[in-house]
Amino acid sequence: MADSSLSQESLFQDAALPIVDACLEGYNGTIFAYGQTGAGKTYTIQGSDESDTGAFDNGNSSSGIMPRAFQYIF
Repeated sequence: MADSSLSQESLFQDAALPIVDACLEGYNGTIFAYGQTGAGKTYTIQGSDESDTGAFDNGNSSSGIMPRAFQYIF
């Protein structure tokens, strides 16, 4: 289980990267964010939009799972 002390990079490496790798090998994969309103689901998946380029800036340490997965794949 992840909590607020876990970095976006650590979460990606521990939880999402194995799923992305499996998808690249031909398996189906799902990353499902579930929780109470305001718990940080959008932040976890998309990241923060603090930078000028928005949440999909992989130079941003608060990039979420989606932009990190796209950067990893492409």
